[in-house]
Amino acid sequence: MNFPELCVLVIQRGLDEAMPWEPARDVDYREAASALPGARIPCAAVESDAPSCILYTAGPPPARRDPARLRPVMRWRSPPRAAHLGGAAGETFFSTADIGWVVRHSYTVYGPLLQGMATVIYEGLPVRPDPGVWWRIAEETASTVMFSSPRRSGY
Repeated sequence: MNFPELCVLVIQRGLDEAMPWEPARDVDYREAASALPGARIPCAAVESDAPSCILYTAGPPPARRDPARLRPVMRWRSPPRAAHLGGAAGETFFSTADIGWVVRHSYTVYGPLLQGMATVIYEGLPVRPDPGVWWRIAEETASTVMFSSPRRSGY
């Protein structure tokens, strides 16, 4: 099944000045957010097998997730669950997992939310700006669970 991209929300960080931009598809996050200050977007009902997200990973095919299967699976197997890492509702989950991996999306966003946990996400190297950055963030945010996954590229 092929699902065309209707739009791509892009957070411009100035890391790649040569990044291709398709005006008919790409949307700058900061521009979109500034146009809707304080906006509340109502939830929309969808069929249980409608794609809730499509994750393009290192290899084909894209990982397609739907609400009917995603929630029970994430509730059952996510790291915050007591049987895995011991997290509980009201605690803070700290993730450094690579943003491009399916586990980051599932374990960092859906899993902790379904457990009633707050999530802190760090995107970047474990040694920048200094080798203690992960531990400082975990301490400052009172994180009780930390999750990471290996990065596919070198530091």
